[in-house]
Amino acid sequence: MAVKGRITEWYADKGYGYVTPEADALRIKFYQQDVSNSVDLKSHSGQEVRFRIVQDEEGKRRATHLDGVRAFPWSSLTAMWFFAALVGCVIYWDYPPVVGYYYLLASILVWFIYALDKRAEKRSKPRTGASAVLFLSLLGGWPGALLGQYHLNLSPRSLLFQLVMLCIVLGHIVWLIWTLTPKGITQLHALISTISSLLLK
Repeated sequence: MAVKGRITEWYADKGYGYVTPEADALRIKFYQQDVSNSVDLKSHSGQEVRFRIVQDEEGKRRATHLDGVRAFPWSSLTAMWFFAALVGCVIYWDYPPVVGYYYLLASILVWFIYALDKRAEKRSKPRTGASAVLFLSLLGGWPGALLGQYHLNLSPRSLLFQLVMLCIVLGHIVWLIWTLTPKGITQLHALISTISSLLLK
């Protein structure tokens, strides 16, 4: 059965640390191989986790299967709602499918960047610059950014980054709603025609 607790100590050079259960003051040892990707050992201080308690070969208690305990996935649900809304618009409002394809491809690109950042983070290498991520998100890749941040559990960026990302998300949602109006859908079709003619030249 899984037990909730907090990581209280981590020794990167030795590859092990200690976790303290909520209902027990005694710390329990765990090893790096027992930790899932959802746990960020770099910012381990007080991090809440779920884990299992087993006995090792010496009969001592050991924590295994450490998983991070995260907040309600508002960001992930927002991204999935947006894609669901796009699908609904295409089916019921004769919305241009190319818009959905564009958002999907842009999101896959940003998700791939986040996956590379997760790999770099584990190897203590620099991540993709915040400005580059925000620019790609502004171009339509923000659903991939939200999904990547939550599911890959990267270390959070600055408050300024999060505020700008919030503005980008709200801007795209407002834009989607506006394109459902008669004026908006007309201008959207005109924009798609202009881009298509430029690409075919």
